[in-house]
Amino acid sequence: MKKEVITVKASYKTLATIKNVLVKVPGANDKYMKFIREHEMLVDGKSVNIPDHYRRGDLFNGRFLTRHFYIGAEGITEYPQQLIATVDLVEKIDERGSFLILDIHPSGEKPEYKLAIGCPTGDFKIPGTDKWVDFKKI
Repeated sequence: MKKEVITVKASYKTLATIKNVLVKVPGANDKYMKFIREHEMLVDGKSVNIPDHYRRGDLFNGRFLTRHFYIGAEGITEYPQQLIATVDLVEKIDERGSFLILDIHPSGEKPEYKLAIGCPTGDFKIPGTDKWVDFKKI
């Protein structure tokens, strides 16, 4: 099967990479979780390969925070679970404004932080909202 190629009119910037983060993963029965097949993105004329992953959008003050879970089709269970991961915080800027994306990759090490989203204070502000993403020290 040929990979889908998506041309994106946006810029992406990694703001931070946090390792050893305990992350809640919604279950496959979560109506907002969507499996995304491997595809290719063209960003500023450069090809970027995106592996299979799950995507979940969380709405705060009318703005989305997107979480990508790179756990593969077999990596999700029916019910919510926790995993230890490396989290990349990525800022996406397009014609609609600035958005925050969390790319979550399992890392399998001892957790040092716990991810919390939609907090009243924290480490990274969710653009266009009064909410924050926080990495709480365990």
